[in-house]
Amino acid sequence: MKYLYLALLFSCVACGSSKPSSKAPPKPAWLSTKPYLDGYYTGIGHSNKDGSNNYIQSAKKSALDDLVSEIKVTVSSTSVLSQLDVNKEFSERYEQIIQTTAADEIEEFETVDAWEDDKNYWIYYRLSISRYRQIKEEQKRNATLLATDYFKKGLESEKNNERLQAIGFYFQAMRTVEKYLAEPVRATVDGQDILLVNEVFAKIQTLLDKMVVKVNPTDISINRRVAQEAISVIANVTMKDLNTPAKDVPLAASFIKGAGVVFPEYIADANGQAKILINKIDSRDLEQTVGVKVNIDALSGAANSPVYSLIAKTFKVPSAQVVMKVQRPVVYLQSDERSLGSNKNNYQISNKLKNLLSNAGY
Repeated sequence: MKYLYLALLFSCVACGSSKPSSKAPPKPAWLSTKPYLDGYYTGIGHSNKDGSNNYIQSAKKSALDDLVSEIKVTVSSTSVLSQLDVNKEFSERYEQIIQTTAADEIEEFETVDAWEDDKNYWIYYRLSISRYRQIKEEQKRNATLLATDYFKKGLESEKNNERLQAIGFYFQAMRTVEKYLAEPVRATVDGQDILLVNEVFAKIQTLLDKMVVKVNPTDISINRRVAQEAISVIANVTMKDLNTPAKDVPLAASFIKGAGVVFPEYIADANGQAKILINKIDSRDLEQTVGVKVNIDALSGAANSPVYSLIAKTFKVPSAQVVMKVQRPVVYLQSDERSLGSNKNNYQISNKLKNLLSNAGY
């Protein structure tokens, strides 16, 4: 009876100590190997459950970035990018920009599955390739229609000799289709089939080439000792084909060589002139240069998109330079060095002081 009691006791203890299993469900196959689905882009996202972030949102962003990485940008040989780019660096930078911004514009992707354990959260997205291309083509068509309208307005402004306004319309056309610069964007204007972006770029450059910027004087001699006072030069902008002043043209000034303070932005007056103010010279260089050029950012409406910034650098902008020959202030030094009352043959202190003054711009 005693042994029977002990057996029952151990049996009850064993039953009481058992707990239900809390193991995570088995890992799905897509965690081991990223799935390839015919006709779909796929993306797998992951986030740690460390309590420091919204792990679900973090995993979703990761999955979307992974999905977007499968969408490749191919630069067409007939696109404006292909014409501008010689060493392919320009195209590669454009592809990076488009890849970075694409995640914010992806539509109609779907969640296939999700899995988590105590420390991790994973999510699986997919996007129909055919539906994605359909959406992008529709967006491209709408953008092309709007860009074509801006292009026509630019042509009309040119006919009326309103060149600055024409440049503004052309830039608006380019910004409207900037996501499609790697592709041949075709449009029909006055019954002719054209590559729209290529024509827009050519129109802008042609109008810029008709402007000439000159400065007077082109050379200035100045002493650094009195260089804290403002120096001014006159910039002139003309339309070389018409031989007339180019009024209202925005200009930008900056140090090209050396360093200092120059007022950065100007607008040419009715005579095509602007007074460029150089307020201060900071550099010790004996020759310094200030450049004055047509402010293309102001002409275009100062677009802030990274694609526009990339495109703007490819235009050849009318410019001129002011060369400043800086005279160093002269210091006269008289010294007498002795050691224990005797004259020294080697002026160590004087030489160090000369070097110090020379390095300081004297």
